[in-house]
Amino acid sequence: MFLEQSCPGQANLHSHAIHTFIWERHYIVYATGSLVAVYTDPNVLVQNIEEPSEILLEVPSEVSNESRLSSVTAVAGDCKTGRIAVAYTHHIGIFRPQLPASSKTQPLWRVETVISTKSQVSCLDWSINGLLLAAGIDMTLWQESQSNCGEWDVLWTAR
Repeated sequence: MFLEQSCPGQANLHSHAIHTFIWERHYIVYATGSLVAVYTDPNVLVQNIEEPSEILLEVPSEVSNESRLSSVTAVAGDCKTGRIAVAYTHHIGIFRPQLPASSKTQPLWRVETVISTKSQVSCLDWSINGLLLAAGIDMTLWQESQSNCGEWDVLWTAR
């Protein structure tokens, strides 16, 4: 199967802009521009995830709407929780699946939190324990805060 058959929009050129994971079923997530497409099958679109407004609010208002959107540089799905991490250059959006009341419909991902980073993130990966590794110039290991729901703490960082 060719990439064009599973991804109707052109995937971003970053090497970690496409990821597959299994959480309740098989998911394909890939970045196309500032959007992240979530599929359960090469031709079954579940959702297009847009860039969180928290990131857009940090961009000066005089910048045009088109150039305000950040290109997605990496995506990663967590097999244990179903969360999707999305790197927007210097930010990481964490999206949590919202399960519908009906078991026959797909979950939808909603922004849970946005983490700001010191350098551009080009690779993301989840550990089996729910830790999030973000790599670029710096490598940082993040853990969800035990005291503040939705907050993330740095466990380790290196350059």
